[in-house]
Amino acid sequence: AVDQQETLLVVGDFADEADVLLLGSYLAYSSTDTAVAQISVDGVISAVSDGFAAVMVSRDGVSAATAVIVGETTDPADLSLDLFGLEVYPQTVTLGGVGQTRQLLVRPSDYDDFAIADGALYVSEDTGVITVSADGLITATGFGEAHVTIIQGPAEVVVPVTVVAPVAGPATVGAEGAVVASGDGYYVAVGAGALEEDTTVSIESLAEADLPLPVPEAFDFAGSFSLDR
Repeated sequence: AVDQQETLLVVGDFADEADVLLLGSYLAYSSTDTAVAQISVDGVISAVSDGFAAVMVSRDGVSAATAVIVGETTDPADLSLDLFGLEVYPQTVTLGGVGQTRQLLVRPSDYDDFAIADGALYVSEDTGVITVSADGLITATGFGEAHVTIIQGPAEVVVPVTVVAPVAGPATVGAEGAVVASGDGYYVAVGAGALEEDTTVSIESLAEADLPLPVPEAFDFAGSFSLDR
């Protein structure tokens, strides 16, 4: 409700200690819409007017964000987002090295088609591992694990991202995911959690002569591959 206050609690993980409560000026706080919700230097959120905003907290390239809802809405689109949330594709992302990219596609859960969401906020958890553009394009900047938080109105989704070095196929891929590469430039990225058990994955290029059917006359052959799992 308007004039209500809530203290945002932030917990950080360090190399030598996990679950550390972070307070005060150690962090930088911000709100995407201060006409709806303001946040103090101590992490106290103050509701100003009915609507939606996101509050963000950061330190040294590490960030987190969450949606803020003030009051109630009668807008059908906002009500649908509040009730059913967002769906994101892919739900997990694995990238095979620095510079690799992947586009996130977003839709309200009651829609049929994925798209590049208009008006969604994308926040990278760790810019030392990944950056994410204003329209949801993830770019790997280092190896490791991070998350992308996606906020649209009252809805929020967190997507795990892993950046790893590709492995030569065939390779055994487990629940942690991997990027399996051929020897001539083809690769397949398997996101964390995509496989329920260890699976042998391979990808190999195919020459035009090896295709099971001829290329139709109206088309030119560009390339082909065989993917096996």
